[in-house]
Parts: sequence; C-alpha cells; structure tokens
Amino acid sequence: MWTNSYLLVPSCVDGKGTGHLRRIINLYKKLKKDSIVFIYVPVDQIPQLYEKMLKENIDRDDLILKTLPVQKTWNYIVLDYMKTPDDLVFSLKEKGFLIGIDEGGNKRGQFDYLIDIIPSLEYSVKANYSSVGLMELPERRLYQNAFNFKNILITFGGEDHISLTETLLDFIKENKYFIASKITVVGKNSFDISEYKNAIRFFDSINNLKSIIYEYDLVFTSFGLTAFETLASGVPFLLVNPTMYHHKLSKKCNFVDIGIKKPDKNKLEKFLKIGKDFKALQEKYIPATYTTLDYFIKKFNISSTICPVCHHDGSSSNIISRLESRNFYNCPECGITYQVFFKELANSYRKDYFFDDYKNQYGCTYLEDFENIQKISVPRLQIINKLRYVINKKKNMLNLELLDIGCAYGPFLLESKKNGYIPTGIEIIADAVKYIRSKLGFSVYSGTFETIKLDKKFDIITMWYVIEHFVDLKHVLTKVNKQLKTGGVFAFSTPNSSGISAVKNKDEFLNNSPFDHITVWNPDITVGVLSRFGFKVKRIRITGHHPERFSSFSLFKTKLGYNIFIIISKIFGLGDTFEVYAEKMKELND
Repeated sequence: MWTNSYLLVPSCVDGKGTGHLRRIINLYKKLKKDSIVFIYVPVDQIPQLYEKMLKENIDRDDLILKTLPVQKTWNYIVLDYMKTPDDLVFSLKEKGFLIGIDEGGNKRGQFDYLIDIIPSLEYSVKANYSSVGLMELPERRLYQNAFNFKNILITFGGEDHISLTETLLDFIKENKYFIASKITVVGKNSFDISEYKNAIRFFDSINNLKSIIYEYDLVFTSFGLTAFETLASGVPFLLVNPTMYHHKLSKKCNFVDIGIKKPDKNKLEKFLKIGKDFKALQEKYIPATYTTLDYFIKKFNISSTICPVCHHDGSSSNIISRLESRNFYNCPECGITYQVFFKELANSYRKDYFFDDYKNQYGCTYLEDFENIQKISVPRLQIINKLRYVINKKKNMLNLELLDIGCAYGPFLLESKKNGYIPTGIEIIADAVKYIRSKLGFSVYSGTFETIKLDKKFDIITMWYVIEHFVDLKHVLTKVNKQLKTGGVFAFSTPNSSGISAVKNKDEFLNNSPFDHITVWNPDITVGVLSRFGFKVKRIRITGHHPERFSSFSLFKTKLGYNIFIIISKIFGLGDTFEVYAEKMKELND
C-alpha cells in the first residue's frame, strides 16, 4: 500500500556536477519501496551523461517527467538543485510541501523545509536541520598514518568540467611526488589518457566508491560529498577546488585546500612535510551515529499549514522561525503566528501535568498551589466586574452565568462564585472533573469545548492559558461568539510574543514555546483577530514581568534595581504574558 507520493527534482545542468543527481537517484531507490515516486527534470535538453544515469537507474520512462502536469500534486517535493531558479520554486510550491537539500538560491526562504547536509557559507535563512550524517557516510574509521602516502586516489566527480584531473596529473608527473602505478583515477575524463594509461589505473566510475576509500593513503578531490566521505573513512585528503566559492567553503571547514583550478606546489609540499590533524576534523564533522536521508524524510507527518484563525491556505505565509520538527508561520491575512509540525505529537495534557509535570516546573503540585492560583483570579474578576458594570450600566450583576474553558481543578470557578457568578467549567481531565463535582459542587462538562453541546448562552466566557492550544481557532472563536450573550465578556490570558523574552531573542523564545501552543499571540494583533469574530477589545493587561530576563539586570541586582526594571517592563509592555478582556458586539452570520 502506498503511503506517500514524492516528486524528486535533481540538478541536471552541465557544470554543476553529478552529485545532485546521484543523491536523488539513491533517494528514489529507497523511497520507491513503499511510495509513489516521480523524477522531474526541468530542462529542455538533458546532457547525455545525466540522461544515461537516469535511464540506468529509473524503472520506467513515464516516471521521469519533462513537464509538470497541471492537476497533479504530491505530498512532498524534494529539490537537490543547489540554486533553484525563482520561477521553478514558485511553480513547485503549488504542487506540494517543498523540501530543499543544500539549497542556496535566492528563494531559499520560500521552501517549507530546508536540509543542509554539506556545511555551507552563512545563509540569512537558516536550515531546519543540518547534518553531514544524512550523506549515508561510510563507517567511521580511525585515521591512518598521515605521512605514509603510497596508494593515491584522484576523483573530481562524474563530470570534472574544467579538467582538474588532467591538471593534477600533469602537476604530479612534473614534480614526481608519487609512483604512477600507485595512482587510481575515478571519473569521466575528456582528455587523452593514453600517455598515462600504462602506469595509472583509470575508471569512469566505481559502484559505491565510498566503501573502498579506506584502501587509499591519500585522496585528491574538491569540496563536496567525496571530501566528507573520505573524512569519515579515516583517510587524509587534499582539495583542488574549481571555484572561489568552493575555496571559501573549504576554508570555513578548515580543510586543506592546495589551490583553485590548479594545485599550488608550496601548499602541497607543506602538507607532505607537516601533515594535518584530520582526527580533530572527523570528530567535529562526522557524527558518531546518524540516519539516512530517506528515513529522515519518511518520518515527515505534516500538520496543516492552514492558518488556525482565518483559514488562509498558508501558501504565502512567512516562515519566521525554522526548527527541526516545526516551523513558525506568520499569517499575512490576520497576523497571527502559528506552528506547523513535521511529526505526530503525543498528547502532553494529561493528569500527570497537574502533578509531576507541574511540580517539576513550579515546585509543588497544582492542588498544593490551588490557593495561590485562586488569588491570581482576584484581579481578573475585578476587571470583569468593572467591565460588566460599564456595559450593563447597573450595579446588580448577581446570578450571571460564567463559563471557564479549561478550568483544571476549579480555582477560578471558586473565586467567581464568591463574586456572585454562577460558574460552569469545561475540562478534559477526568480526575479534575471529578474533583470539581465532588469537592467544589460546581457544574462542569467533561470533554473539549469544540465538541461539547451547550444548551444555553453565558454572560462571561474565560480561557486562562488555553486559547493558544486550539488547533482550529476559527471554529473555537466562532463558537465562543455563539455561546456568549451580546454585551457579554470574553476574557483570556496567553504568552506574549512581544515580551522581554521574545525581544531579547525571538528564535530562542519560539524554540522554547511548547509544542502544544498552536498559536502565539501579542497585544498588537489581538484587536484585529477578535474583531473578525464580533468582539471589541476593552482592555489588555500585560502580566508576567521578569526583570531578571533583561540583559543588563545583572548589573543592578538590588531591590531598587528590581523595581526600576519592573517599571520599565510595565511602561513598555514587556511582560511575557498578557490578559485580554473583550465585549461581544454582534452575532456572527452563519
């Protein structure tokens, strides 16, 4: 049974090397076992070398697409193109979830997921995941004697379009560095090899070259896959690079680069005399354990990219932070920040949350902290009471119906009862429902707000650190409007993406955001979001002020310093949480 469909897009352009196509062909062979896999080659003329490789490795000609079908879509589209043309990115983005491998094009930021396998120069858009291990490297071996260079391997890939092999062989022959009979050359060559053929072994290709690299004492290659395969094999290597770009990459990784387009005699002789600590490089770049690229991609289980608030399709949403298992998108339509996940998530909200998990975070269980949470409810109810009085233009507000969604063990319900409200709760944890009914004596629904059928409207509906958990906020906020009387109060609290933690380091703030926080709010976008659902924000209260999170707080660790930073935090609204109090102004149309 097919599980997923894939479109694989390799670079098949002269001068770009065959490594991209080889990697795609290998991925095709692994994925096709239980998936539908097509290859798309978006060039008018496929060079003969690349066409031969495709015909030898792809099962059927109809799996190789020269044009994109109008209606066809795929679950995942994987590009190994190096620098994908802008128009190709946009045409493919409409066809499926876009995964870029070592992508360095102008539209790098448009890819849904970025995998950097080979270390690169710094990009303004960082990758979701970076690991040399996804190359399917040979088994890591300890390094051989760095000064015993007898058996030499020269390989500049399947193309070598600027004849680095010929240049290097002429250089070696002229300077007599190595014994010709001990030299092996792997790669298609465009020059006349007859003068070398009797002394040097030549191969157009060797199946699974990386598995025999360890047989050699020294490898000459360029920056790329073979360099890292050699590093993993425990063999010293030297680079002769085709471009300045490759040279810069070599320098960044501290690899030994002996020249651009031609070898430098002084650099080679220095290496032969002094050597290089390749063991340190191996420890730095070659992971002890790693997974394969096909296994990594097969683990993808994409949650919906649709905006939870306005149901914008997500195609033009900006990715503001990339992590291994999730992206944070900013919706251009409603402004909300939301998460898209790449793996199935376990349910983190369970009974243990109120006990072991809560104690690990706060030093006591939820029930042990019950009275403190109830005290936090006091100023919230004071604001609600005042707002209700302004709306109703009267003081008598007894017997108003209040619904607290995600009420836990009921501290807010208990405090609201003291304020004259008739409290009702909704809670998904059965133990908490039982506690509220037996210990507090309040009405409480067991289940989720989305699915529970409510037979009446309420005067107040609250959600304290709950709103960020809903997957379909459009449905939830529409239902809140439906279940709230006109003139009623909708109040909630949530983390603040414009608080001090986010101001200091936005990426770190989002990285620390819990996986079950589907949406990330801030006061600026709240007014517009709620207005979509018939609410008018009456008050926003910034909470969660933490002076110790200011970068310069350590210079003022005094009571006066603490108070100064509290004032600054309040003036500039830098609390890490905030509360919203809104009035329902109108009914929504069905």
